[in-house]
Amino acid sequence: MGCPLTRRRTTSRDAPREGGNGEAWPYAGDQLSVDHIVPLAVVPELGNLIANLELIPQRMNASKRDRVGERQLSRAWRLRKAELLSADGLGAVEAAVR
Repeated sequence: MGCPLTRRRTTSRDAPREGGNGEAWPYAGDQLSVDHIVPLAVVPELGNLIANLELIPQRMNASKRDRVGERQLSRAWRLRKAELLSADGLGAVEAAVR
């Protein structure tokens, strides 16, 4: 049997208060949100794929928008290799890289 799911307000309060270089972490205390790594607006077929989700601070999520960079392209290639993304979907990600 699995653990029961409960609704709980989640924040990044347990995240490190500073980065490796001693600077304060800018998102300390923010609420967390689940976001698509490869934007849903670029590849709708990845909408229900858990391998395309990540937990990030809300402010970071709001600033990300639908940008596609090397990180998202790399994830798209891995998803394609695992046959979780179509060739057309990979093409859409490649066309959206900025």
